[in-house]
Parts: sequence; structure tokens; C-alpha cells
Amino acid sequence: MIPPRSKLIGESVFAGMAAIDGDLLLLGVQRSGEDITQWPHVLASGDHLLLQGTWQALDKHLADPQVLVVDSPELVRRQAVPLATGAKEALGILLLLVVLLATGWVPSAVAGLVCSSLMVLLGVLTLPQAYKGIDWNTCFLVGGMIPLSAAMTQTGAADMIGHSVIEVLGDAGPRAVLGGLFLACLAVTSVISNTAAALLFFPIGIATALEMGVSPLPFIVGLAIASHGALLTPVATPVNLMIMGPGGYKFSDYTKFGAPIAVWWMIVTLFVVPLYWSF
Repeated sequence: MIPPRSKLIGESVFAGMAAIDGDLLLLGVQRSGEDITQWPHVLASGDHLLLQGTWQALDKHLADPQVLVVDSPELVRRQAVPLATGAKEALGILLLLVVLLATGWVPSAVAGLVCSSLMVLLGVLTLPQAYKGIDWNTCFLVGGMIPLSAAMTQTGAADMIGHSVIEVLGDAGPRAVLGGLFLACLAVTSVISNTAAALLFFPIGIATALEMGVSPLPFIVGLAIASHGALLTPVATPVNLMIMGPGGYKFSDYTKFGAPIAVWWMIVTLFVVPLYWSF
């Protein structure tokens, strides 16, 4: 992006124009979100340039203070690695991991350890590369989630949330109570593991259904869906954390894209689930 006071402001460019060194090519320009189609184009502050070149050329030219980097070459490079030596072995190991996890022949931790060891033994990665590939932020966050989950359980905080929902919505009917429990479970599963959230809310849902004189099945299924709705934060589940670094995602990306999915899941829980498991 062209920042204010850049020396490039006022320069005329056109699609296909190369840098002075010839190692960078201009593919297009956007202004206010609209593609420029009339050439030549006079650059102004806020224009976005789409460039093509080698990683070395991008690193060299984008370090210039006359431009601001919108997509870091380092993050783009992680998403655009071509198939090379060891690609077939890596795909085979990935398939093995999926099979082991899907069949449950071995515990998930053992499956991950076996497949990661195979990556090194088959020469796909060296030990330094494997060590460098570990996202230590993820390790620390997962470790920090364990005492948080224990604290939520032992202090009764999650239990208190569920009972508060029941007290407020108990007279509004089973669908309203299910909706309240869904939201409460969704909030709790955003900060602790989905298994812990399910274990916390299943007894509450069953007891509530029996007290209201309705079937507990829609509550069980609805809370199962809610407890797996770890979509709003990256700390909700290790899977979200694992892809945060390699995918170049920000914390807010999970809320931005997870909230519409969570709303859809709630609609399914309140209106589709009772069609199969009636109250």
C-alpha cells in the first residue's frame, strides 16, 4: 500500500510494469477497493499494488519505507510452498495420521508421535527443522488452559452460569431454556475444552428437562452441538491454536468468522434438533 508522504505518490504506472531491477512485476492496482482498469494510472496515497516476483525480490523491495506491506511475504510463503522432495512421503504420513485418528487403533497422542517421528525418519524434515516448526506459543497456551479448566470446574463457576440461565428462562418454555443453555455452553467452551464443557452442562440439561417434564434428548443433542462450537477464540481448542500460526490468523479472525457459524448452529439446535428429538 502507498502510505502518505511516499515518494511514489504522483508516479504513473501500468499493468505489467517492472521494477528498475526487473525482478518485480506490477500485476494490478486497487483504489478504494475498486480495480484500476484505465492505464497509465497515477498513484495516490492509499492505493494497493499487487506485485509478483521472487521471495528475495519481495523481501528486498518491500523493506522500502515508501510502501507498507499488507500481506507479509513470510506469511504468504508459508501458504504457497510448492511440492518438492518429500512431498509424497508427507502426504502418505498425513493419510496414516487420519486413518489412525479415525479408527482409534491407538490413542491420538501416540498417533501424533508416531507420524511426527516418521517425518524425521523418512527425511521429510531434519531434527532442527522439526524443532523450529514447533509453535511454542501454542504449547504455552494449551498448558495454561489446563489449570483454567480445572478452576472453572472446582470453583463451580461454570455450574453457576448454567443455573443462572435456568432461573431466568425456566418459565419461558423448553426451547427458550435450551437456547439459554446453548449460549452459556458456547461461552464456556470458548475458554475451556469442549469435553469439559459437555461434562459440565450435560447434567444441568438433563436435570432441567426432567424438572420441566420434557424429554432430555433434545437438551443432550443441543448441548453436544454447543460444546463443540469452539469457534469464537483460538484458545478454545488445540486445533484452533495449531492452525493460528501457520495460517497467519489473528485472534479477531476466529470471532469474525466463527460468530455467523455459531448463530447457524444455534438455529439448527432450536428448530431442527426438536424435529428429530422432540421435547
